[in-house]
Amino acid sequence: MHRSLGIALTATLLFSACKIERTPRQFYSQRDPAAAERDLFSAELTDRVVAMGPALDRDDPGGAVFALAPAPDVYVVGPESGTPALGPEGLAEVLRAVRDTVPSNVRVGDVKVTLGPQSLAAWVAASVEVSPAGRTATAGPDSLRFTGVYQRVRGEWRLVQAHLSRPVRRPAAPLPSPADSSPPAAASAESAPPT
Repeated sequence: MHRSLGIALTATLLFSACKIERTPRQFYSQRDPAAAERDLFSAELTDRVVAMGPALDRDDPGGAVFALAPAPDVYVVGPESGTPALGPEGLAEVLRAVRDTVPSNVRVGDVKVTLGPQSLAAWVAASVEVSPAGRTATAGPDSLRFTGVYQRVRGEWRLVQAHLSRPVRRPAAPLPSPADSSPPAAASAESAPPT
C-alpha cells in the first residue's frame, strides 16, 4: 500500500512539473480541406496549360500533347478549319499548325481555370502568342485563344475537348481625311453671301 501511494505521489509530482502549452498557430491550418484541394487542382491544370508553350516553342507538339494529358478520344477544333480532329494525334496536328512560321517564339499566358461541382470537371482558357523570329517590332505577335474542358477520371485530369481560335478583330474606324477636318465655323463663313 505504501508502494502504490509512493508511485501515485511520484506521478503527481512529475505531471505537475510538466508544462503544457498550446500548439502555435503556424503548425496547424484552419483552411477548408475542400478549398485547399480546389487550389491544388487549379494549380495543376494551370501548370499543364502553361507547359504547352515551351514545348511548342521548341517545335515539340508531342511534348505539348503530353503536357495537356488528353483523353484517348479528345475532341479538338483548330484555328484554321472547323473540321474537328480526334485523339492525341489530332491534338498534335492542331498544335503543330500553331507554329506555322519557323522559327517562332510561343508564349502561353493569362490562364484561367474554373472548376465544376465536386471538382470532377474543369474549364480552362489561355492566350497563346506566336511571334515569328525576325518579325518587326511594330507588328505584334499572332494571338490565339486556347480553351479546353478537363475531366477528372480515377484521380487524373484528362483533356476531353480543346479549341484553338484566332480572336475576331474588328476593323478600326477610318481616320478622317485632312479635307474633312476643317472647322465647321470656317466653312459656314466662306459659304455665306457677301453683304
